[in-house]
Amino acid sequence: MNRDYQWQILITINAPLRKVWDTCDDLSLITSYHPVVKNVEMISGTDKRAEGVSYRCNIPSGPRKGWCTEKIIRYEKYKSMTITIPEDSWGLHETLQDFSCDLILKEISPSKTELILKNYYNPRGLKGFIINTFFKRKMKKQALETFQGLKEMIETDKQ
Repeated sequence: MNRDYQWQILITINAPLRKVWDTCDDLSLITSYHPVVKNVEMISGTDKRAEGVSYRCNIPSGPRKGWCTEKIIRYEKYKSMTITIPEDSWGLHETLQDFSCDLILKEISPSKTELILKNYYNPRGLKGFIINTFFKRKMKKQALETFQGLKEMIETDKQ
């Protein structure tokens, strides 16, 4: 996509690309590596990502209590996918308009994969500006914690 991202993270996982992709592709595994998501509702009736698939991540308690619905709008197997958040309980879909993220996998070697997450959105109004200015680092940190959990799960083969 030819647009500027707001922020990105990158992590290297010591595993073959197909293993990393297959783990990311399996929605039923989200609760195994995401630090706060405790339940994933399969809105589309499938536990595999594909173009058009929607699912809801639920955080039942804590400071981030709430939910968000995610939808896959572009899917290129073993390469990349684009995910949007059309609705959430926090109102981020209104203050960070057109929110989407690209998940990109790159094979570094047969046993190493680079995982890149690029986030795109348009901050709307003063609230959007404040969230983007002050919470961008926090959002990035939370995404990195999720990727660290994914990395640990894959590298220790706890699937």
